[in-house]
Amino acid sequence: RERYFLHGGMRLSYADFVRILDAGGTGGLTGAVALARLTRFGPVLAGLGEPPQGISLLILIEKRLERAVRKAAHRIHRSDPLGIGSVLAFLWDKIHELMNLRMILRGRLVNLPEPALHVLLTMEV
Repeated sequence: RERYFLHGGMRLSYADFVRILDAGGTGGLTGAVALARLTRFGPVLAGLGEPPQGISLLILIEKRLERAVRKAAHRIHRSDPLGIGSVLAFLWDKIHELMNLRMILRGRLVNLPEPALHVLLTMEV
């Protein structure tokens, strides 16, 4: 457990991390998500419903967290347009553009329906 936790952050304590891991072991992924909603990640995970056919709940959670990081980078950019946030927001947008292209190609390769594919794309800021 210790090797998977990055110390020094302010968002999630090690005790919360261990509780979420334990809930995942006993209650599965839904139990871990229920506990994660009680942390500072709650607003990001709020309203997380059932994933479309063929898409894992874990992928939806990952996409939600990626969107949250992207929005945070854009908030930094908007608060100081001449700061490092502008560079970070630009690079983050380019990374997500490549990720979206990769998702589209993979979705087409496995004949993923278009509504399910839209869930996997990161488009809004």
